[in-house]
Order: sequence, then C-alpha cells, then structure tokens
Amino acid sequence: LLAVYLLSFAGQFRSIDEYAMYARVESLAQGQGLATPQLAFSARHHPVGSLEPGQPLLAAPLYALGKALPGASTVAAVMLFSALVTAATGAVLYRLARTLEMGPGAAALTALAWGIGTTAWPYARSFFREPLLGLLWCLAACWCLRWQRGRGRWALAGTLAALALAALVKISSVGAAPVFLLALLWDPERRRLRLGRRGWALCALGLLLALGGASVLWQLRYGSAFPLARYTWGYPWGRAALVA
Repeated sequence: LLAVYLLSFAGQFRSIDEYAMYARVESLAQGQGLATPQLAFSARHHPVGSLEPGQPLLAAPLYALGKALPGASTVAAVMLFSALVTAATGAVLYRLARTLEMGPGAAALTALAWGIGTTAWPYARSFFREPLLGLLWCLAACWCLRWQRGRGRWALAGTLAALALAALVKISSVGAAPVFLLALLWDPERRRLRLGRRGWALCALGLLLALGGASVLWQLRYGSAFPLARYTWGYPWGRAALVA
C-alpha cells in the first residue's frame, strides 16, 4: 500500500484546511507553540479556525526531517504523514481480519481492497485528519476485540487510549465513543451487555473521559470553558426552529 501511495504521491496542498494543518505543524516544530501567524492572510477570503493539536504533534518529526535533509521540501515531508498512516491502517486491518479468524489471503485482500478501492487512496495523498482517525479507530477495534475475548486490562487501556487520542486529533470523533463503549460492554458468549459493577464502572469512566476531553479540547480550540452551553441554554433554538 505504501508503495502505491508513493507512486501517486504529489506533495501538494489542495485546500486551505490542509495548509492550516501544515501551519500548525510548522509552528510546533519551530517552537512557536500553537500560534499560526501564517494564516493571517486567510481571514480575508477563507477564515480558518484553530485546530486540535493531535495530528500536528505527530507530524512535527517529519517537518524536522525535511529541514534536516539538504534540498528536501518540508511540505512534501509533512504530507508523507497521511501515506504512512494509511498504509499502517491497512496493516492493522490485516491484523484485525486475522484476529477474526480469516485466512492470510482473505485478510490481505481485505486490506488491499480497502487501501486501493476506497477513498483511503485519495485521502492518503492529502493532509486531512481522516487517515489518522481511521488508524486510531482500527486500533481501537482490534483492542476492543481482544478485550471481548478476555485478553486482559491492557486491551481495555489500549482501546480507551486510542479513543482519547482520536479526540485530540478531531474533537467530533467523540461521537464514536458510545459505539466502542457498547462493544466493550458486550458479552459475545452470553449475547448480552455486561451491566454489573464492571459495566457501570466502564460507563462512568467513558463518560468522564469523553466530557473531560471534549471540554479541554473545546477550550483550546474555541476559548470557551463551558462547551455544553453552546448546545443547551446558549443554543439559538428560536433561530434553529425558524430555519427548520
């Protein structure tokens, strides 16, 4: 998969959102923190808001590599991130298929069909956040499956860590947390949810992690310490009803 992506690699931005993500990577790699003065020009024609710090932090080493190599382009080096991440997702999909007791050939065909026959390929040539989210969700699915099969607490920790990192990459990904929570509580042998002390503890832990993480990320991105207010008492219900 990585070979296919590199053969079709362009190393060019196609949207202001990709450049905004690159600007955050550049600022972090140069020690300027989360400030992005490179985007001041976009306020006139296409304002871009602040972005979550997850992907820029992970892609910053590629920027440093591009600076260290003579004649290399930092833009092209940073955009290799999506190609590497998407290829890694194919490897995780192969591992997931093997865990589901598929044969080596069927698992390899599944990974190749996803990596070449879906939108994974064009996204691998971009610098959007979706490729990294795909990798994190696939990792969470693998660890969740191991947890269902009684593989220990490390599988649970891995699932929760992948979901937490996904929220650092894109705050809207917290919408997937309830789905994974149900999967963690599901007992495949009895075909029902585990709702004992363990189950309720997982529910409480997942809810606290989701709310706490969402609050912190919302404050970092929008400068508001009360993210739920935007959708409850602070939401313009009258205007929304009028539009509907």
